[in-house]
Amino acid sequence: MKASVGRVRGGSIRQRRCQALYDCDADLDDELSFVEGEIIIVLKAETEDGDWMEGMIEGEPNRRGKVPKNFVHMLSD
Repeated sequence: MKASVGRVRGGSIRQRRCQALYDCDADLDDELSFVEGEIIIVLKAETEDGDWMEGMIEGEPNRRGKVPKNFVHMLSD
């Protein structure tokens, strides 16, 4: 399993983030709905299905679920 956080100088933890490339309407209860441009914090980079990851909308911890990897672009902070 790949880690979804990394360490930066000073020992603080940096969360991996991605930006939605397209709108996505969840088909199942465990999937996340989002709109193009929203920032998603990666909670788990790998799921049982390798084409998905788990994430939550930045600033909205109640909006979380599985995200299709091909709908997002990983950000380099």
